[in-house]
Amino acid sequence: MDPDVKYMLRWRGRQSGPFTLPQIERKLAENEIGMLHEVFSDGQWVSIQQVLLQKSQTSFETPLSTPLAEARNQTIQAETADEVELFDLRWHGKGLGRMRPDEIELLLDRQEIGMLHEVFWNGRWITLNDFFVRRNLALAKFQAVSAPRKERKAQAVKQGGRMVLENVGRTVSGKLKILQEINLVIEPNEFVALLGPSGSGKSTLMNAMTGRQLATEGMIRLNGDDFYKNAWKYREQIGLVPQKDIVHLPLTVLQELTYAARLRLSTLKSSFEIEERVNTVIEQIGLHERRQTKNLSLSGGQLKRVSLGVEMLSNPQLLFLDEATSGLDAGIEARMMSLFRKLADDGRTVVCVTHNLENVCLCNLVAVLVGGRLAFYGPPLELPAYFKVEKMSQVYDCLSVQTPEAWANQFKTSVYHEKYISGRLHSGQTHGANEHLRAPVKAKSNGMLHQFFILTQRYLAVVLKDYKNIILLLVQAPIIAALIGLVFHSEDFEKLPNGPMNQKMLSFLLVVSSIWFGCINSAREIVKELPLYLRERAIGLNLVSYLASKVAVLSLFCFIQCAALLSITLLLTKFHPIIWMQTGCLLLTAFGGMLMGLLISSLVKNEDKAIAIVPILLIPQVVFAGAILKLTGAAELIAKWTVVSFWSLDAMVHSLSASARQVNAPLYRLRVDLGIMGLFLLVLTILTALALIRKDSQK
Repeated sequence: MDPDVKYMLRWRGRQSGPFTLPQIERKLAENEIGMLHEVFSDGQWVSIQQVLLQKSQTSFETPLSTPLAEARNQTIQAETADEVELFDLRWHGKGLGRMRPDEIELLLDRQEIGMLHEVFWNGRWITLNDFFVRRNLALAKFQAVSAPRKERKAQAVKQGGRMVLENVGRTVSGKLKILQEINLVIEPNEFVALLGPSGSGKSTLMNAMTGRQLATEGMIRLNGDDFYKNAWKYREQIGLVPQKDIVHLPLTVLQELTYAARLRLSTLKSSFEIEERVNTVIEQIGLHERRQTKNLSLSGGQLKRVSLGVEMLSNPQLLFLDEATSGLDAGIEARMMSLFRKLADDGRTVVCVTHNLENVCLCNLVAVLVGGRLAFYGPPLELPAYFKVEKMSQVYDCLSVQTPEAWANQFKTSVYHEKYISGRLHSGQTHGANEHLRAPVKAKSNGMLHQFFILTQRYLAVVLKDYKNIILLLVQAPIIAALIGLVFHSEDFEKLPNGPMNQKMLSFLLVVSSIWFGCINSAREIVKELPLYLRERAIGLNLVSYLASKVAVLSLFCFIQCAALLSITLLLTKFHPIIWMQTGCLLLTAFGGMLMGLLISSLVKNEDKAIAIVPILLIPQVVFAGAILKLTGAAELIAKWTVVSFWSLDAMVHSLSASARQVNAPLYRLRVDLGIMGLFLLVLTILTALALIRKDSQK
């Protein structure tokens, strides 16, 4: 770019100038203007940063203004001599010591300092925000000089993916179009925000881009491949942070990431490799000081960082963030957006859905949707001018001025469509996909048994960390047994006339209690971690391993509860059944209740509904067990086909005394009772698996 050419400057609609590029650089160095000022170049208004970066890429011989020249010379010397630059840091005049730029960035990531702290650079104190902007600009000036070393560093940076959407649409219920003719081109390493009012189709578009909900029209290409046909190749190359946190609250940050790494990273086998990768991610998300802190003790922004860290473990090419900053205050939201910007700069393509317009200036491009149509796609600083508003925050208000179709048609005829969609599509067809961006070989998932052991360990750790819930689970059996003992403590089951009937009634109470234990223990265990389950299923979680891990851990608690219930009951009463037979029957009964709870948990959408349904399932276990009245006709038929307590109580009768068996003769042989109870367990397991498979459509 010619240094003698003069450019007009603009700030919030007010123009000044013209100025040459050296004059603009001098004004920047003297803090007269900022990087958000605009320059009229090539027939359009662009940010100063874009113009200066373009200059640095096209002409390295142009003399620099004094501050930038000094930065260039200093940094070149540091690069060639392999020295480290140190900068003085202060806050309100108080010195904080000399630090390297990477140390300053680490403190920023940890939120120990802010962008308003000052650093001494080129003979003057400037804010950290100006420091990093100007230093990066200065480094770009001498990129050609230090190219060999830069290339070596670049080899360690993973190239982001290139995604192209061509006429993408989605129709539901046969006729309702919630997305129409969406065309986007997202280049590698770009940070793109999807904007729009509620109901505009942002999340639907992201779901289509990630494969969670397939588009019904058009095509999506990733690195030249048909994404939907080759999604299995990119399973570990795509990260998705949903709106709800994908973490286990009782675990620490380190435990959360370690279990996730062991489960997800099939290529890392040794504990050293996993530990190294986890530590790297913890540093990237700025939670080193919180690594041993439980997730439930973290702030909202820190929880989002943990969710992000889980996805960062596989070092994805593309990172999708579905309203990941929703519900955060303005300060935390700004820091999260800065973190996303840094991740894109490190070599990833980042796509973020957000409602907030305050920090979208950190993005390369923004897509504005209205009524399922694309109203704009271009640089964020161009939003006010394009929509003819004074402030960026007024963009949403003006979308109601005309119909979504009108906005879409207006954008198709704009220079932004030509530059950022049509031009990019043509460029991609001409040059083809870069060879280094081709799809990776399909990663082999961890085996079913391997996943089972990891999931079981993680689930057991989660349960044991929740001390209050453990106490509530363990005290249930003693309390119920004490109540039963209070009623039957003086009962002589052999001598009294009603003794045989009371033996059956006591057995009935034990059966109902066992079903209660199993059902209440498991009713929330799937639905409470549904977002995490769906995400892990999308990247290769084995359904059998997942369900088996739940059954294994919950069975342990059922065993402890049933053993405590029967032991304390026998201790407090004169009840003397065949103990091994009663124990086995109660365990099978508790397992049946547990699987009923898991089935409930796999069908509902939230924990409250799960708990509300538990009594609805337990009441038939009481009414149709056959202990209150003898069942006949339709009631008996319903009990035999749908009520596990009917068969459990009949099996329990076999363990009673001879006199009790004469009065309460069992209806079937013990092996028949146990066999049908086993069949109930199998059916409940299959139904739970089918319910989980049905939920896979949400992933």
